[in-house]
Amino acid sequence: MIYENTYGFIPPHFFETIPDNMKYDVVIEYYTGADIIGKSLNKYIKAIKPFIPAEIAKEVAEYADSEGNITVYRGGIFDKNPALYPSWTLDIDKAEWFAKRFLFQGDTVLYKGIIKPKDVIGFRWDRGESEIIQYQGVKKIEVIREYKKSEYDPDNVEKLANE
Repeated sequence: MIYENTYGFIPPHFFETIPDNMKYDVVIEYYTGADIIGKSLNKYIKAIKPFIPAEIAKEVAEYADSEGNITVYRGGIFDKNPALYPSWTLDIDKAEWFAKRFLFQGDTVLYKGIIKPKDVIGFRWDRGESEIIQYQGVKKIEVIREYKKSEYDPDNVEKLANE
């Protein structure tokens, strides 16, 4: 890892100083270390689209259905435009874990959507998340489950948040 990152902030003009052949790897590595994905980092996820290795779409294409769509999930706080969030997963159980993990902040939801392999910017299998990294490529998003903070034991919510 380049350096420890908590808030998903890349200093201004940093991206421009990275050689083109390294931009993709640097941003993906920085993204992986971010606990909170801020608008600054989202901007750079979009900016690396021209530098995506050709094999990314090929590798994720094996997860596509007969119509060429990959089903993805996301768990978290409700948002009017969840496609703005870069982190999605192929694993519904992992998305549910994230939805429950963030109950300490309030009610949460489990989203389901689809994405085309060509819209996948990156993926991470190494953290046990089956994570798809994208920028506004997830379509047909629907809430498939709601989690009410009031329905969960406060001690258990705190435990989930710290797992």
